Amino acid sequence: NIACGARHAVLVTKQGEIFSWGEESGGRLGHGREADVSHPQLIEILSGVNVELVACGEYHTCAVTRSGDLYTWGDGTYNSGLLGHGSKVSCWIPRKVSGNLDGIHLSYISCGLWHTAVVTSAGQLFTFGDGSFGALGHGDRSSTSVPREVETLKELKTVMASCGVWHTAAIVAVAGKTSGSNGLSSKKLFTW
Repeated sequence: NIACGARHAVLVTKQGEIFSWGEESGGRLGHGREADVSHPQLIEILSGVNVELVACGEYHTCAVTRSGDLYTWGDGTYNSGLLGHGSKVSCWIPRKVSGNLDGIHLSYISCGLWHTAVVTSAGQLFTFGDGSFGALGHGDRSSTSVPREVETLKELKTVMASCGVWHTAAIVAVAGKTSGSNGLSSKKLFTW
């Protein structure tokens, strides 16, 4: 898996190792030091964790492990709640997001510049970060510093989500309907 931010990139190998490189700013590379990295460098603190998915925002980076846990790191001072840890504190090394996601297996992740969306294996959608323009899907413009479930989609099964700068889109499976004879459920697109 691979993801690119505006000035940094992150990749995951088949073995679950995670590498990052690019311009350092507030910890978004996850190496624990304030130094740019010109080529892929192992994020040592996540060695042995088996990372599966990665996503990059402007100032933060997220990773989901094969066991479904979420780790975030980067510059939390730019935006309240950007990292999902409940504060504006920056994380120079990856830190596991707990709280509402404890015991929940994550299957998909997307980062916008200022917010993040995660999808659980059960089809729940959680968002956190800057809620300007309603980007989080919680019915208002409030920001949230911890992952919060999108209530409007609570009874549906979200398959994946994608974050833009100030908007989000989600693909949701529609129960009980099929498309053609292949038995696949039909899907709908939600945007906000």
